[in-house]
Amino acid sequence: MPDKLQVHTEAFRVLKPGGRYLGYDWLAADGLDLADHEQYIEPICQYHGIPDLDTPTQLDERLRQAGFAEPQVTPVESPADMHRTWDLLERHDQLAHGLNDPVIAFMSSGAKALYQGARANKFTIGRWEAEKRPVSSGL
Repeated sequence: MPDKLQVHTEAFRVLKPGGRYLGYDWLAADGLDLADHEQYIEPICQYHGIPDLDTPTQLDERLRQAGFAEPQVTPVESPADMHRTWDLLERHDQLAHGLNDPVIAFMSSGAKALYQGARANKFTIGRWEAEKRPVSSGL
């Protein structure tokens, strides 16, 4: 989503008070320097058609800007639990070596960007939960 704040703001607008907003997204790690961003995040964005990745802190800030109070942003699973996923992507990448197919090569490069970024702790999959708090009646 090119304008993430707009999406979160619209979700807040259409939720009834007390409604919960749940989701997950690919996230860059907090605190990356420019070199890490160029090496790990830009390839993920390039190969997967994503304008940019938020960090967990940026996602939290966008949810709060949209009107949600106390959003919870956490990794989907611990990095150790995701190793099987990254192993599968790496095996796919290895199997594709030597194939003369530009589509397979492009897909393998995208897989490689994901597993390398994740294993370097520069990329994660995060989930969020946020609630549109009921309006206090003031009584």
